[in-house]
Amino acid sequence: MRRMVLSRGALDWVCKRLTEASGIRGKAAKSWRCRDFSTNFFIALKFNQYGRYLSLILVKGSDRAIIILPESAFNEGWEKLAKKIEAFINRGIKQTKAFKLSGEADYAANKGGMSYRDVLQKSKWTRIEKELAEEGSMLKARVQLEKDLLTRCLVGNFFGEDDTPTRNDVRRWAQQTWNRAHGVQVYDMNGILFLFEFQSRKTAEHVLMGDWRRQENRLKLQWWSPTIGDFPITHKFEWFWIRVLGLPLHLWSRPIMKEIGDRCGSWIETEEETDIKNHLRWARIRVKGPAKKISTSIEIADEENIFSLPIWVESSVTFRKKYDEGACTSKERDEGGYRGRNPSDLLGAEIFIVYTPCDGKERKELWEELGAMRSFCEGPWVVCGDFNTTRFPSEKTNCSRISEAMSDFSSCINELELVDPPLFGGPYTWR
Repeated sequence: MRRMVLSRGALDWVCKRLTEASGIRGKAAKSWRCRDFSTNFFIALKFNQYGRYLSLILVKGSDRAIIILPESAFNEGWEKLAKKIEAFINRGIKQTKAFKLSGEADYAANKGGMSYRDVLQKSKWTRIEKELAEEGSMLKARVQLEKDLLTRCLVGNFFGEDDTPTRNDVRRWAQQTWNRAHGVQVYDMNGILFLFEFQSRKTAEHVLMGDWRRQENRLKLQWWSPTIGDFPITHKFEWFWIRVLGLPLHLWSRPIMKEIGDRCGSWIETEEETDIKNHLRWARIRVKGPAKKISTSIEIADEENIFSLPIWVESSVTFRKKYDEGACTSKERDEGGYRGRNPSDLLGAEIFIVYTPCDGKERKELWEELGAMRSFCEGPWVVCGDFNTTRFPSEKTNCSRISEAMSDFSSCINELELVDPPLFGGPYTWR
């Protein structure tokens, strides 16, 4: 690609074409052409086995330049890319006639104005308004995310896979498997869970109801929630990974690693990459803990020096409900479903055993009743019994489509934030 220089008017035209292209669905092809003084611009919407893309071609005499804009390469899609460009090129400067394109209307300048730095930093994941108030060691935050940002995001992992796939592996698989869901973005959340962002909630709902597998390993999906992938504060961790930063090379040995692990609770194993010196940035060791007894540093002495080495504990995120500490008013407790109960009652799980009617209307009434009962549960809860329906076609013999009952059942599970555990043993519960 050669260097491409565009006038403000040309950028205006490109932004309009990006917005128009983002509204075209399916595998439709389209092209646009524009002339700016002695320069010709061509934009073509095309697709291949990797997805849709736009080609922007500049022709000026014998000089040519081209830019390829794949739809899946941008986290926010072509339309929001266009909005960022518009915010940058229209910072209170009115467009003059010299920048007009033939056949194009005048561009209305944005009087609000944004700096180049602000435009680059205003991505969808940082478009958050926060108000923080410090109370002792705790920060209270009121966070307002972009309107429908996370309502179209699913989180999942591949159950039964020994080696967790990389983000690039999952992204390629998603593009090939969900080829009709254009612009799916994949994010690695914690090395195990992956976040899938779709262009619309309707597409996400369709994917959620499907049965998806990668190398015979089933993908378990659920809607994103603030505590997804985190653990309740009452959870007991059996071991932790620690990283010893900057360990001198002459101290890089198995006996030293084991001694460090024992000083941090009890040594379990040393990571293979640390053993083979794949990198020397830190030594990674698995220890029994507990985490609160692991020091933030350790001193090691040789014949001449004493080294003070920082220790980083890879502990997981934990959470607790605000009303568990009496940190909210009685009104907030009622709105949160607390109903004035004693927090000590919330330590155990509440179990609901159901038998679902076969009649479709009565079955829907039961799903609504479960929703009402959920408001009385603050801690863990379990719903079990005979549901007389399935979620996926693969869970029923001679079934090839998702029925209305399957869709309603999946919606109930997702809305109540329940987790459908995998089935072990045979493919069916009864024959």
